[in-house]
Amino acid sequence: MPVEITNPIFIWLGAVVTVIITAIHIIGLKIARKRALTFGNFPALEEAAGGKLLTRNVLMLAIRLLIIFSLSISLADIVITEEIESSVKDIVLAIDVSQTMSATDYFPNRLEAAKKGASGFISILSPETRVGLVTFADKAVVESPLGKNKLTLQARIDEIRISEIPGTAIGSAILSLTDIASEGDIGILLTDGNNNAGISVNGGLEVAISKNLTIYTIGIGRTEGSGIGPDESELKNIASRTNGAYFAALNETSISEIYKGIIRDIGESRIDRTSVTGTFVLLAFLLLLVEWALMNVKYRTLP
Repeated sequence: MPVEITNPIFIWLGAVVTVIITAIHIIGLKIARKRALTFGNFPALEEAAGGKLLTRNVLMLAIRLLIIFSLSISLADIVITEEIESSVKDIVLAIDVSQTMSATDYFPNRLEAAKKGASGFISILSPETRVGLVTFADKAVVESPLGKNKLTLQARIDEIRISEIPGTAIGSAILSLTDIASEGDIGILLTDGNNNAGISVNGGLEVAISKNLTIYTIGIGRTEGSGIGPDESELKNIASRTNGAYFAALNETSISEIYKGIIRDIGESRIDRTSVTGTFVLLAFLLLLVEWALMNVKYRTLP
């Protein structure tokens, strides 16, 4: 991740101030110790203070240097940049909500893992990208037409629940996403089963191909754990006939990675810029509170 420093002079200024304060501290500590040895009983002062005075002073020096460091970083306005692939095409998500999606071979279950991946995918799309949502079990339902309001769509995804009626209508899901998609758009279909309800997969594909849609398919579910898994040959067929690609999601993390891979395949890059200024201002403030607390409680000067 490239790092940009808007005002680098403050980094140098912080380094200079750090050296000066450290030098002053060391010189001052030597002078103070010399005076204590000359005019008083230094070991007795250490015993009364409850510890080594040198250790205490080093701790306070470290806190003050951290404060200076945090402030110099804040004033330097450091920005972390990250290139993220982002689509500018309209996309329709089709998510399986059949009863088998309640299987717990993914944490906490298949549907929740799929929802998390879809929500994260939406968050990194271009603001101009319109996204629609279809869910399917025994039949397909258009949950949201194409739109740019990502927060509303993410809220709708969060509300998705497992269907009470058994069945997996993959063909109907393809047909429904073609209903809200435009010519040349993208479809992403995620399922853990095979087509056993609604129209045939070929029936849905004929319409999708006529609209020049590209469909990416994601198979979710580990058959060795539950006995139920996606029909990979069918999903590969769907992707192949629409110039898309098939992906097998082996775990929760891979779902998010698959979505990012699809963005790289179809999208354009955008730059995310994250400033660390606020973080280091907060750190400096907290360190000031720590210093104040230590000076007024544990390290309070003896009368």
